[in-house]
Amino acid sequence: MNEYNYQRMVEEITEEYERTLPADPDERELLADRVENRRKDLRISALKNLIIKHCSTPGLDNRYLMALMETPDVEEYLQSVKTEILTRIAKAERAMELDAARDPEPHEIH
Repeated sequence: MNEYNYQRMVEEITEEYERTLPADPDERELLADRVENRRKDLRISALKNLIIKHCSTPGLDNRYLMALMETPDVEEYLQSVKTEILTRIAKAERAMELDAARDPEPHEIH
C-alpha cells in the first residue's frame, strides 16, 4: 500500500470511529481523558515559539510578533488549536487501535 492509500485508509477508519462517538459515552470519556493527559505535554509556549520562528522576517524586529503571541486572544486561539490537534490525534490513534483489534494483520506501506 502506498503512502497516499495508507493515509486515506487511516482517514476512513477515523471517520468511521467518529460516527460511533455520539452513541458511546465510554469512548467519549476515554478520548477526553487521552486529550487531557496530553495537554500537559504540549505547551502553548512551544506553539508560540514555533510561530515566532517561522513567521518572523530575517533582519526585521520581531518584538511585535512576540508581543502578539502574549495577547489573551492569541492565547485563547492557540489553546483551541492545541485541543483540536490533540483531539484529532487521539481519535486517529483510538480508531487504529480498534481496527487492529478487529484485524490484527498490520497494514503495510509500500
